[in-house]
Amino acid sequence: MEVFLYEQATCGGEKLPPAVAVEGLGMFKTLLEGFERMGPVRTFVAPWIPYFQAYPRAEDWKEAFQACLEKAEAAILIAPEAGGALCSLTRELEAAGCGNLGSSSGALEITSDKYETYKRLRDLSPATEVFRGSTALDYPLVAKPRSGVSGEGIYMVENAAELAGVPGGYLLQEYVAGAPCSASLLVGDEVRVLSYNTQELDGFAYKGAKLPLDMECEEVLRAAERVKGLFGYVGVDFVYAEGRARIIEINARPTTPIIALGEVLGCSAAELILRNYRREAMPPLRTRKKVHLRKSNGAGGYASLGGVSIMMEEVHEDIDPRHRRGQYQEARPG
Repeated sequence: MEVFLYEQATCGGEKLPPAVAVEGLGMFKTLLEGFERMGPVRTFVAPWIPYFQAYPRAEDWKEAFQACLEKAEAAILIAPEAGGALCSLTRELEAAGCGNLGSSSGALEITSDKYETYKRLRDLSPATEVFRGSTALDYPLVAKPRSGVSGEGIYMVENAAELAGVPGGYLLQEYVAGAPCSASLLVGDEVRVLSYNTQELDGFAYKGAKLPLDMECEEVLRAAERVKGLFGYVGVDFVYAEGRARIIEINARPTTPIIALGEVLGCSAAELILRNYRREAMPPLRTRKKVHLRKSNGAGGYASLGGVSIMMEEVHEDIDPRHRRGQYQEARPG
C-alpha cells in the first residue's frame, strides 16, 4: 500500500516558528521512517526544510497535496486544528476517495472547537463557558481561544479586573490543580491505549514529555468513545488530580509523543496505524524502555530546525505524575 504522509510544517502548508515546527518535523521523520519500512511512501517537503533529499521540493504545496491524494492509496494528515485547517484538508482527502488513516472531517469539526468538545464531555472536564462579559465560575480561571494550538493565546485570569481584558467569545475554564498529562490512543474497532505521558510546560508552551506513565484513566477512554469518527492515532490532554483524569481537549491527529512510541513499545507507530486501518491483529505491546522527550535550544538530537531540537533520552527512574506541578501552575503569578 502506498501511503501519502503530510505534515503541514514540513511539507510547506505553513511556515511556523522553529519551536513549533520542530515538533512537526519530528513526527514527520518518525512516520516516514516507519512507513518506508513497510512499503512506498508518497510525500513532498518545503523548500526551506534541509532534510529528506529523496523527496521532491514543492513550491506550490496545494498542487502537490492534490497530486499525492490522487495517486496514493491511503493518507495520514498532520496539521493544526486552529482555523479548521486539518478539517479542511481532511475534507479534500475524503472527496478524492483516498483512504483515511486518521479521523473523519466530522470528528474534526468537533475536536477543532474546544467548546464543541466540552459539550460532549461535560461530566469529564473542568467547567467551561463561552465568555460574554461576565462569568459564573470561580477564580482563578483559564482563558483560551475556542480554536488554537500549542498553547497560543492561553492565560490565567485571577480576578474581575483581569476578566475585563478577556476577548468576547473566548472560553473560560475552571482551573484544576493537578498533573498535566496526555494519552496516546489508537482508535479503531476499540480504543487502545498506547501510552500515558507527562506534559512538560513552560507557562502554556509544550516542552516535552516522559513516557509511559503507569496509570489507568477510564475517563480518557470514555472521552474518546463520545466523539464519533475518531480513528487512528488520537491524543487526549488531561489533568490528573485526585485519582482521576479531567479532560482538557482531544487532538484527532498524531501528537508529539508519537516520536518516542517506537522506542517505548519496540514497534513503530506507523505499523500500528496501518494495522489498525486494515483491521489486522496487533502485535503484543509492552514497555521496552522509558523515554524523556524534550525540546531544547541548539542543534543535534532526533530532529533539529532553526536552532531548536527534539532530544530523546532513556529514563531509568519511575515516572510519577503526582510529583509534578499543576497544569497551569507555572503561569500563575507568585
